[in-house]
Amino acid sequence: CARFYLWMQRPRTVLQERKPRMLCSPGVKGECTSFKAHTATVRSIQFSPDGNSMTTASDDKTVKIWAVERHKFQFTLLGHQNWVRCARFSPDSRMIASASDDKTLRLWDLLSRDTIHTYHEYSGFVNHVEFHPSGTCVAAACSDSTVKVWDLRMHKLLQHYQTHTGAATCVSFHPSGNYLISSSNDSHLKILDLLEGR
Repeated sequence: CARFYLWMQRPRTVLQERKPRMLCSPGVKGECTSFKAHTATVRSIQFSPDGNSMTTASDDKTVKIWAVERHKFQFTLLGHQNWVRCARFSPDSRMIASASDDKTLRLWDLLSRDTIHTYHEYSGFVNHVEFHPSGTCVAAACSDSTVKVWDLRMHKLLQHYQTHTGAATCVSFHPSGNYLISSSNDSHLKILDLLEGR
């Protein structure tokens, strides 16, 4: 099981280690607190852009939200039917997008804790999701070799890229929002021009 280790003082940095996952702030005596985050493997972790919260995604089919300052669990987002591979905050920290092995991408409202929309048009597992810097769309990498970009206002598919020969594993937007880079099991990276649609 994955665990978090929380140190009690500032400044916070994320230490990358195989096991366990750690959220640390060096204390005077170097003491830390440990607590069980999920009942299965934790697949992703991210701080909110405003720094007040963090989110975790797990093989226990849940997304959890944590209060950074209080070092406490806040609530669980339930709805996925299989492992949750990735969870990401929107740029304004008001929404979460989650990617799952149940072949869906979910958009969550953090105030109501409800699903805003579920995107079903995937023939494979959704491995990774990322918000556009504007917060108006998301991109998802899928095991069916596709990268899809969704409009969050109209809940419509904007772009569908079939650029890889293996499972798409990760996506990241350029800060300008004009380009999207994707990685794959085919050992390639693809830079996609979102303005040109290619």
